[in-house]
Amino acid sequence: MNLTEASTLSQIERAVNRVPTHEEAMEYPVYQMGFALHNTVVGLWRNNAVLNQLNRPAPRCLNSKDEGGAWNFSWKCPEDELFNEPDDRASMFYTVYPDGSVLCREFPDDELHLNDLLALLNLAAVIVSDCSEIPLENLRMQETADAYLIELKQLKQQWEAHK
Repeated sequence: MNLTEASTLSQIERAVNRVPTHEEAMEYPVYQMGFALHNTVVGLWRNNAVLNQLNRPAPRCLNSKDEGGAWNFSWKCPEDELFNEPDDRASMFYTVYPDGSVLCREFPDDELHLNDLLALLNLAAVIVSDCSEIPLENLRMQETADAYLIELKQLKQQWEAHK
């Protein structure tokens, strides 16, 4: 193989393995569902009194496009990376399908969906619990969800006022 062939092969490999940008990924409705889940995880984290007292940063979202049109999502705490800690405080691995159904790799028999706000909030709460290593019952999630929904209503009112 000559240098030109190697260069072309390298370009092809990069194109095939390239991760889409956020803007490119937003063209896929299934990615939008996963992104809504991520925003909900961050919103719940930010509005949780217990986590605010601990002053822990919200987990970051890792995602990739699946060959079958689905998207894979998981969350990981940034401080684990800073201190080279193992991935103990990471969420389960979720695959979001175009119809809104979600498969959790670790619990494949669970039936999950992102087709309504309550399902979205419940799954996001589980992810927050996984990443914080704090049981759901200790996170006061109803109070947290109420605060997050108030925040969303305020953002909607601000957005409508600036139209």
